Order: sequence, then C-alpha cells, then structure tokens
Amino acid sequence: MVLPLFKELDKEQREGKTENIRSEFVALCRGYEGDGLMQMNIEIHRLANMLPGQVWQHYQHEDLDKLAKRTQDILDGAMDLPTEFLEEWKVFMDRHGWDGQDQLFPSSPRYQDTPVFLLSKLRLNIGAGTTNPSDIQQEQVERRRPVMALHEQRAKEKKWYQFSGLSKIESRNARFE
Repeated sequence: MVLPLFKELDKEQREGKTENIRSEFVALCRGYEGDGLMQMNIEIHRLANMLPGQVWQHYQHEDLDKLAKRTQDILDGAMDLPTEFLEEWKVFMDRHGWDGQDQLFPSSPRYQDTPVFLLSKLRLNIGAGTTNPSDIQQEQVERRRPVMALHEQRAKEKKWYQFSGLSKIESRNARFE
C-alpha cells in the first residue's frame, strides 16, 4: 500500500521540474512517527546518554569489549553502572538485540551476540555535536505536514498537475499519517 506511493514520491523528488517541487517531495518522504529505524536511533541516542561521561572517557573505542563485559557482569549481579542505563539496556536488547551491523545478512553478528557493536553505536551518540534523532524526526514531521496541506490546497484550487484531484491527495496524505 505504501511502497508504490513512495516510489511515485521518490520519482518526483529526483525528477521534479523545479527545485521547489523536488524539495517538497523530499519533505513528504521524511518524518514519520512510528518509523522503526528512527525509533531505534532515538533509543540508541537515549541509551548512550544515560551513561555518565566519565564512563565513556574511561572506555575508549578499543576498550569497548571491557565495557561490554562490565555491563554483562553487572546484569549478572554486580551493580556499578547507573540502574537507569542497565534497565534501558535490557529493554533495548529485548526489543532490538536481533539487529546488528548488517541485519540483512543472517551470518552478521547481532547486538545480543556482540554487545561491543551496540556500544560502538552508543559511543557515537554522546557529547557536544551529536543531535538527538527525536529532534530530527520532529523537524521532518514539521516540514512534511505543511507540504501536505499545500498540496491539498493546490488540488482545491485545481493548480495541481501531478495527481488527479483532491481525493487522491487526501488519500495519499492519510496514508502518510
């Protein structure tokens, strides 16, 4: 139901007659609440920022295997990392532990098999200069919805030439939401 719609939007995004038309279709293709990949990125960012900065400073990239072991040891009984982080770690692993560096290949290690992969991603989500993915998602939603309304208005004014009328635009917009 949605894939043909995105295929059509992608074509307009790449081949639209003006830069304005192309940018409208870029906005329509982004910013969906409930997007599984974006949700996972939001959770990774949140989880990364639950560990104090001194923990990340202590464990450089080449030491993440030690942090993974420490995390597992703590989950097995010792408690020297923040409880909030550990609880969120468990939730994340239950929800996304099947994912990994390359989830398209069954032979690729998963986060639950190799937690260092997750810690590497978490490390990229800390410090100044990182952007919270939920902020990005919200900005994309805020750009998409006015474009949807603009397309409906154009259809009402009969100035819209890519689609065949208001009902098609409204149906498309309803699928987006």
